[in-house]
Amino acid sequence: GKLYSYTHEKLDIGIMTDPVDPTTFTLVEEVDIIDIVFNGGFGTYTVYFNNYTGNGHYIAIRGNNINSEGFNVLIDNIVVSEAPSCISPTGLAADATFDSADLSWTANNDESSWTLYWKERGAEAYTEVLNVTDNPYTLSNLSAATAYQFYVVAHCDENDDSDPSAVYSFSTDCNAFTLPLSENFNNLAAGQGVPACWNTIIEGSMNNCSINPFYDEVNNVLEISINQPYGSAKAAVVLPEIDAPLSQCQISFDASYRSDNESTTEKHLVIFVLSDPNDLETGDVFTSVTINDHYPNFGRYTVPFGNYTGDGQYIALVCLGGSSFGESDPYVVSIDNIELSEASSSTD
Repeated sequence: GKLYSYTHEKLDIGIMTDPVDPTTFTLVEEVDIIDIVFNGGFGTYTVYFNNYTGNGHYIAIRGNNINSEGFNVLIDNIVVSEAPSCISPTGLAADATFDSADLSWTANNDESSWTLYWKERGAEAYTEVLNVTDNPYTLSNLSAATAYQFYVVAHCDENDDSDPSAVYSFSTDCNAFTLPLSENFNNLAAGQGVPACWNTIIEGSMNNCSINPFYDEVNNVLEISINQPYGSAKAAVVLPEIDAPLSQCQISFDASYRSDNESTTEKHLVIFVLSDPNDLETGDVFTSVTINDHYPNFGRYTVPFGNYTGDGQYIALVCLGGSSFGESDPYVVSIDNIELSEASSSTD
């Protein structure tokens, strides 16, 4: 059938013995819906049931909400037919590093060779790899932090090829960045919260704190918001890993604050250094920066790391709720033009 969604989603395709009892659902295949309505519409997806060994007679399509925020998948032109003599590979997967990926799939016949097609996501044409006999098959010389797609065709006999498999999407890992690292947030795609290889950490309810890009009529800035200052809410922006010791680095950025309290004259941005970019508990507070420029005015701030003696490689810019700095009102810290560079002699 033809499918598309409004966001990247998945559907579970399976068999039920009782059409009104969801507990009788047996999963046959998880379908990765890569065709998004805003990017061109429907794609065609095929699921084979040759490996199903149960006695159910009801095909079922079940939502698999990977984003946990509600979703819509549109379905059209469903066809149930007899499977061909040469069944397409299924179960495509990828085990990626920053510059390579082991691509694998499940053979549904006794075939021993395939043609593999792959491309960078968004590219027009696929690269064709003929007579592939290895499964998994390794793609090398890939770009770090990049999305790719691939599919395969099985060769069952000299004149009997399968239809193309479903397309599978994967991304390569991030590699450590070299200095200098600069970011002005002006090239974020729609719906993209932070640049590739950056991370965010929210501790506390999303109602209490948030991190979002904001267009201020001049350019994009990144806003770290503490909406409920009481309690232990934390909102952190984590920079990518770098390939130099932090003790040789400095970070500079433009920043300003907004507050519901008109008498407020400053806010604080806390600098953590982490060993795990997903966990504030893996690091310590290095310093705090007093932000005394009120939006829309920005000040330039520089923090050298010459005194850092740990082994963390991830810098986190953090806004805190609670009374750590007497933050008793909701506030926003806006950040722009971040530069992580080798420390200058004047900042040692």
